[in-house]
Amino acid sequence: MTKRHVIFAPLLVLLTLGLTIGCSQKTAPAKVSGTVTYKGAPVTGGNLAFHTDSGVYSAALRTDGTFEASDLPIGDMTVTVDTESLNPNVKKETYVGQSSGGPGGTSSKYGKGGSGPPPVTKGPPAGVKGAGKQEKSPAGEDSPQGDPGHYVKIPRAYADKTKSTLKVNLKEGVQQITLELKD
Repeated sequence: MTKRHVIFAPLLVLLTLGLTIGCSQKTAPAKVSGTVTYKGAPVTGGNLAFHTDSGVYSAALRTDGTFEASDLPIGDMTVTVDTESLNPNVKKETYVGQSSGGPGGTSSKYGKGGSGPPPVTKGPPAGVKGAGKQEKSPAGEDSPQGDPGHYVKIPRAYADKTKSTLKVNLKEGVQQITLELKD
């Protein structure tokens, strides 16, 4: 071994070790649970979104107003609450197959011109990082499986990231929060 190898070999080992340790240290994510209330009563269905610098993380509200999410980043974030998806007075959009080919397309059991059912999108909307993992059924302990909850009309500002006054600072580990919505 040359003198050069004797000097650079230990430096290379230390550099590699330093990079490995430095790059592998990752702050543990936050796990959060809590309750959302409006005028002192639980918000019995809907979705929460935690807006961070690294993306949006969602959690479903159970019928008792509680939620749980894990694997959220730590730090400051804005929280939005949306219940309008449960509003019985809002017309739900329906999708029909796309037209294919010439004028009028072709007929199928899925609508004019479609070659099959419309694509089904699973998971959070585009741009939303799945929230945290849902620890329990969003429907709640005493609800039939799949019950999305019950509509509670809340001020629209809570569904808008730029207008919501709900701010949280999540720390590493497990924590519990209460989000009280006001007029």
